[in-house]
Amino acid sequence: MFAKERMGFMPALYLAFMDELEPAEKKRFVTCSSQEEKADMILNHPFVKEKFDMIKLGDGKDNAKSNMAREEGNKLFQDGNFKAASNKYSTAVVFANQGSKEFSLALANRSAALQRLGQQERGILDIDLAVQAGYPEDKMYKLLERKAQLLQDQNQYSGARENFKMAKKHVGNSSLSSSKQDKFHSDIEKQIKKIENKENGKTPEKTTDKSSEFCKLKDPHTFYTSLHNSIQVRYTKEQGRYTVAKEKIPAGTTVLAEDPLGWALEIEKFGTNCQHCLGQISVIIPCPGCPAVAFCSEKCKDEAMDGYHARECGLMGILGASALNNFCLMAVRSLTRYNVKEILDMKIDMKPPDIEHGKTVENMRLYESSDIRNGLNLVHHSEHLEPDEMIMRTLIAVFLLKCLKQTKFFGDFSTDKDEDLFISKVIYTFINACPANTHEIHILHTPTMERWSPMAEMKAVGAGLYPTAALFNHSCDPNIIRCNIGRKMISVTSRDIQPGEEIFDCYGLPWYSKSRDVRQSIQTKFYKFSCCCRACSEGWVTSDLLGLYSASELSKLVCTCGLVAVKTEGKFLCKCGKETDPRSIDIQKIRSEVQSAGEKLYVGLDWEGGCSALREAYANLTSQICPPTLEYFNLQISIWRALWMIVGNKKLAKLF
Repeated sequence: MFAKERMGFMPALYLAFMDELEPAEKKRFVTCSSQEEKADMILNHPFVKEKFDMIKLGDGKDNAKSNMAREEGNKLFQDGNFKAASNKYSTAVVFANQGSKEFSLALANRSAALQRLGQQERGILDIDLAVQAGYPEDKMYKLLERKAQLLQDQNQYSGARENFKMAKKHVGNSSLSSSKQDKFHSDIEKQIKKIENKENGKTPEKTTDKSSEFCKLKDPHTFYTSLHNSIQVRYTKEQGRYTVAKEKIPAGTTVLAEDPLGWALEIEKFGTNCQHCLGQISVIIPCPGCPAVAFCSEKCKDEAMDGYHARECGLMGILGASALNNFCLMAVRSLTRYNVKEILDMKIDMKPPDIEHGKTVENMRLYESSDIRNGLNLVHHSEHLEPDEMIMRTLIAVFLLKCLKQTKFFGDFSTDKDEDLFISKVIYTFINACPANTHEIHILHTPTMERWSPMAEMKAVGAGLYPTAALFNHSCDPNIIRCNIGRKMISVTSRDIQPGEEIFDCYGLPWYSKSRDVRQSIQTKFYKFSCCCRACSEGWVTSDLLGLYSASELSKLVCTCGLVAVKTEGKFLCKCGKETDPRSIDIQKIRSEVQSAGEKLYVGLDWEGGCSALREAYANLTSQICPPTLEYFNLQISIWRALWMIVGNKKLAKLF
């Protein structure tokens, strides 16, 4: 529950608390009859009580810090270092109280830097926000002139003329001498004359955005808002909750499009990525209440404030300093989708996790990703926790409770001791659910947007808790692939899935990346099971050990009856009694089909044509040759590469 690479106070506090606990106290903790009783014991322990009573959320806005950053930005601007100046002005924007003079000045100065950097749209937005924040009337003429120039650069001439004229009117409110005001009038008239006969330029045609096409389920499920209708969720004691295809699902079909219940941006990316969509920030839009959180747009800020951040505002600073990991941040985010009263009103539905929750039944309640009850009913493996781990997680849950008590999550709603302990229990349940149900959110760093590059690299920007995606079981040889569009996760079939066939995701590492022993150790540690998929049971080698071959060199082939023909004394014999002749397999044709599918997918980025070619190549390959083969690997990796290049999160990265 601690971020290994991050320094903070919680690991040391936990170790100190463990030293304080007497053996009898540890024993009493283990024998407590409920999680609420355990939380109460820790919450009222003298050591914890003393420390947690001192909890104070980080400082909020600070106009003095804003002024200091703005002055530093001014020096950089005067030196011609406009990028660094913009960054300093962003710091000033973040620290300023919104609606204050300092906020408006920081925005106005940043708009000047953005103008020099050629970021007209963001510069105009800053000017509009500065005006809304009460930019000083005696300086307004300069701001309106700048907005007119930015509009002119965008060929928006009517808007530019209007703002030039408004600037002329407002200069009368300035402290300029009459002669300087006359000169300003003259300069403005010259600028108006330059655009007098110009018409607004055509709005640039928007490039086709295929992300909405992939994010929209063509046939949404009746009961699961994030699932395709061709999927059914079942339950058995051996498999737990799992999914099967009700009908044939062609390769390339989006079967899941889900926003997370809770998500966490990596602490190190708080200043570079949006807290809401996790996208790259070009110009910071600050949270109105705390300096630790930033957004990439007004839209993201408004959605965040309406959806959750108003109830967690002030927390991110102390959570970053605590060295708690993303699981804890996701628990908080999941909880603050609601307020405390809404959580308590659902208490009757929040019984101990139901291991069958989510399976398809007649007239079932709508299974939505935003429903906290679906997150709380995910598998959490708390029965495997050692006493010290239980104490640590309970301590963290109590800490988060104490922090939340100082936010609008509780607001003016008064809670009693039992209600507080119940909230602590909900936090504890989420902390336990996250390790086995969390998916990383990635950005593909690539030197080109035109085609897949071997230099491309996946980098995690955060993680999310996806209650619907958690219903898929694991295989090291999955038949769906995942991709992130913003914080949303989509799952797409990587090959045709037949009716009744189980749908498999890959939780950790696929068969071609690491050996079976490495994969098994990860699955056992985080997911508490030993994988018995085909790749594991047959001991498939990794892709770097695969090479070219002739059919006769293989140890098994696929018989015409569909079963495996095993090589015995030089012959490929099947249980059905037939012998398969390796000379009947046209290896070169198969390789040509696989290559063609790959070129269409991740070179040409032709999704429809590539998926069609993939289906044909896959059917031809798997009806004759058993995996693993280089061709089998190439087909799997081709559609994954294409998906990320066409719609996934991407960032243009320098090679050197």
